Amino acid sequence: MFFNHKDNNKNNEDMDQSIYIKNDPIAKSLIDDPHLGLVPYCPIFVHGMQNALKYLNALRLPNGQNLEYERVSPTQEVKGISGSIDCYHLYYFHRSFIFNKKVHVGYVFICEYCSFTMDRAPEGLLLELSVLNG
Repeated sequence: MFFNHKDNNKNNEDMDQSIYIKNDPIAKSLIDDPHLGLVPYCPIFVHGMQNALKYLNALRLPNGQNLEYERVSPTQEVKGISGSIDCYHLYYFHRSFIFNKKVHVGYVFICEYCSFTMDRAPEGLLLELSVLNG
């Protein structure tokens, strides 16, 4: 259920690794929560910023369509979770001959402070594992 990742990301090397390990039990306890990724107190846990971007790029609509994303909030702190939580707006463009319409899909909450990256999508979305693992 988890994608283990050890990278050479400079930001990860500089940070105290204990913050990542502290979140591991929390991440494992939330993996089957139906609110996973949909609320700040139940974020998707990933290993660093690079994997957060990989995770976001791997999210798909149920029909397989790619999603776009943008960070919409300053970081949030949640009691019991080490590090901050980021909120991303998910959307796609409905393209037609006349215009491109930005269609809101929802929000996803991500915590970058974990020693592994979750490989589960929030309810109603899919995760393209070949993109996440690539």
